[in-house]
Amino acid sequence: MSEQNQDQGESGFVAGALAGSLPEHQEGATMPPSTTRQRVLEAIEELPVDASVEDAIQRLVLLARIERAVEALDSERGTPHTEANHRLLPPSSDA
Repeated sequence: MSEQNQDQGESGFVAGALAGSLPEHQEGATMPPSTTRQRVLEAIEELPVDASVEDAIQRLVLLARIERAVEALDSERGTPHTEANHRLLPPSSDA
């Protein structure tokens, strides 16, 4: 799969994975939460026709990581926003 196709597909996949992982956060959602099996099948079906097995594996690993991150945030094991900024952003030279 080309890098351009991968970049275009990843953002849609991440949004879809998050939507499937966060059914309680979807206001007005009337459908029951999707199962892991359904999310896996959707992830594979969304791959381009020329996708390799490695592409599918990468997609499923990303789905698993997103689900673990959502579970961590839901159980309040995540990193607070201010701490994440402190870790990721260089110190400000405005001081």
